Amino acid sequence: REYKFDVPVDLEPPALDTLVGQVQILPRQGLKTTYFDTPDLRLWADGITLRHRTIADDGRPGKWTLKRPAGSPGRGEMARTESSWSGPGDHIPSGAVDAVAGLLGGAPLQPVVVLESERSRMLLVDVAGGEPWGEVDDDLVTVASGARAGTRFRQLELELLGAGSPAVAAVVAAWTAAGAVPGGGSKFALAAGVS
Repeated sequence: REYKFDVPVDLEPPALDTLVGQVQILPRQGLKTTYFDTPDLRLWADGITLRHRTIADDGRPGKWTLKRPAGSPGRGEMARTESSWSGPGDHIPSGAVDAVAGLLGGAPLQPVVVLESERSRMLLVDVAGGEPWGEVDDDLVTVASGARAGTRFRQLELELLGAGSPAVAAVVAAWTAAGAVPGGGSKFALAAGVS
């Protein structure tokens, strides 16, 4: 479960430590994300995204992620199922192809957009138990190739770990008061210029 926000590029993040008890700053990441679909975007039409992502200086071949809609989340919240595979970006895992084969109708899967992102990250920690209950990923994204190449945007995601926390509502309210817009769009949609 996650909450997404569209964020002005120059927005100053709100302080969250007084709301959640403890914030742990994680190392920044440079990400390269390639989204795959058919030429006529059949996966996207069914609410599905397939991507390959690498982390700069990580040394690993990257990770494939297939996301599909799931359930009926609350306002501003998204519920999706995710399947993941490790591997290089030049070979789509057979498990991913098999999962979407019924939608392809023989059409090929191909790169549609490429994003380059600078990600700032933090863990939100429950002081009582000392366990993290959420991760905030603050992404400054540049569309490296695709329909909207050169476009820059910023997006924030609050991913709940486990059951989350009662502080979720306060964190969402703090970001909203600072100028973030809840229910942010898909990075793929923003980069490809589709809705």
